[in-house]
Amino acid sequence: MSERRFQIIGYAPLAILSFCIVCCTSYYNIHNPSDEVILRVHCKLGFKNELNTFAGTYQKDLVQAGTVTIPFSLTLHEQDSILQKALDFDFCSFPDTIPMDPEVIAIQPDPGPGMLRLQYAGCDKVVVWFYPRDPGNEYTKPLEDLYEQIWRVVEGKEEYRKLPEEVGGYE
Repeated sequence: MSERRFQIIGYAPLAILSFCIVCCTSYYNIHNPSDEVILRVHCKLGFKNELNTFAGTYQKDLVQAGTVTIPFSLTLHEQDSILQKALDFDFCSFPDTIPMDPEVIAIQPDPGPGMLRLQYAGCDKVVVWFYPRDPGNEYTKPLEDLYEQIWRVVEGKEEYRKLPEEVGGYE
């Protein structure tokens, strides 16, 4: 009987170590949600500003000073806030292209086409638009709301706030 007791006691450190590993792993996953991905975003945010969570980067347009690219990710909460907005508007049902306003011939400076790609839960959708977007198009307002949500998330990140300021402007 004492031999059996020794065998059980001998396994106790292994059981405790296993328990600690499981608990620490769970704690890490809960408190480091940026490692979890429910949504990937690739968005051209005007001129040369670009969020690309597929590549894990954000590129800021410094205008006359070029661009700067940094590592960038979204927390689970940030991903969820964007995803909820996308689901509210059924982003995956959007057309591939949002036309420009037919009343406007051109704008200067022209930021070029905008682009938003979202990938989540079986949806992988890319929408391209041209400035200024057609205010009469039913997808213009939802796209602007989604775009603004993404921009709010980006601007709220510490990594973004540490980036240098733009130099000059577009003419």
